[in-house]
Amino acid sequence: MTANRIKEIALSHFARFGYEGASLGNIASEVGIKKPSIYAHFKGKEELFFICLEESLAKDIDYFRNHALASESTPFKAMLHQLLTGYANRFQENEEAMFWLRSAYFPPAAFRDQIVLKANQHIENIGAILRPLFQEVKDHGILREMETNDALEAYMCLFDGLMVELLFEGFDRFERRLAASWKVYWHGVSKQSR
Repeated sequence: MTANRIKEIALSHFARFGYEGASLGNIASEVGIKKPSIYAHFKGKEELFFICLEESLAKDIDYFRNHALASESTPFKAMLHQLLTGYANRFQENEEAMFWLRSAYFPPAAFRDQIVLKANQHIENIGAILRPLFQEVKDHGILREMETNDALEAYMCLFDGLMVELLFEGFDRFERRLAASWKVYWHGVSKQSR
């Protein structure tokens, strides 16, 4: 029970203050234990950070899988748009999503290379989840004559850019950028004009 509570509080601190700004002393204090008690469960701050990171990545992938499964009853265009808005809302409401995005875009200097590798693999995993959906709509004639992977990569680029906007400028700016860029993206990949 204590280990889970430590992870929960640590994740919150890493999400809000980054790796460098989070302290084991403050985490222990919020948990209601003394700092040395953390070492009964974790080797140190680095191990705690990476455990939180792995769990956040797993939940992030679950989000995409669940969204893809739910898409069976949603038109493709709406599903892609909802994925963008839903993820932005998730970032605002879910510390795990905030922690993962913050770690990916502002990795601790000591772990930059490790996190970049994890981020790249994560993007590949998301692509593997979404690729069959893109292929299906291409097979049904919804996409323009283009490679399925090009439409998917452009979507992932849109997703990535919008998440940067969300991190740096907030939700209002994200919504404005989404409204403008979504029209251009959909017009570019779809045979349907609307």
